[in-house]
Amino acid sequence: MPFVGDIFSQLKAAPDIRILQEIRDGEFTGVTGSELLEFVRKARTFLASKGLKKGDRCAILAPNSIRWIALDLAAMAEGLIVVPLYFRQSPAELVVMMKDSTPALICCADVTLRDGIQQAWPQSPPLSLFDEIFQGVEGISLDRPQLRDEDPVTMVHAGLHFGEARRTDGRSHRPGPYLPLSAVEFLRIMDCRSHVHAAWKPDYVEH
Repeated sequence: MPFVGDIFSQLKAAPDIRILQEIRDGEFTGVTGSELLEFVRKARTFLASKGLKKGDRCAILAPNSIRWIALDLAAMAEGLIVVPLYFRQSPAELVVMMKDSTPALICCADVTLRDGIQQAWPQSPPLSLFDEIFQGVEGISLDRPQLRDEDPVTMVHAGLHFGEARRTDGRSHRPGPYLPLSAVEFLRIMDCRSHVHAAWKPDYVEH
């Protein structure tokens, strides 16, 4: 089972446990496992109502938050490829990245972010606000998560300050032993394997 299904199973097993919290207006607020699942469900019904196809890209333009996490999970569960965007970047920079990643839908945390994109890109794909996304859509039936282990789930841009942004994708399978390979290559380049402590062991990395 791809990791999204694993996350949903863990949330169902902790319905009354606060599993996420954030600071809002100077105070801590949070959600339990069941509350986060409800956020995800509502976001999934909204996305499903838009007629998006598996493999379509969904851009998320928002600061980190509980709703950001819920929308990310919802989009992946619907088989979409998430394009996370840094909300502090200028609209012009964001438009460059979105023209490259070609999202079918742009999800904005608030009106200010949405209007900035509309002004910089009048021909943009449809834009939706978090407030409408998390109202959900009644009468939408949801299938089980649409992911396979080999499916890409996110597209990340980097390096915009050094020219055109570069993008890479992440896939839905579990952590893999990539650090050992990277470490061995690094040590070969630096010619310092003999100086590595005897207790060094390979590690794993989430991707």
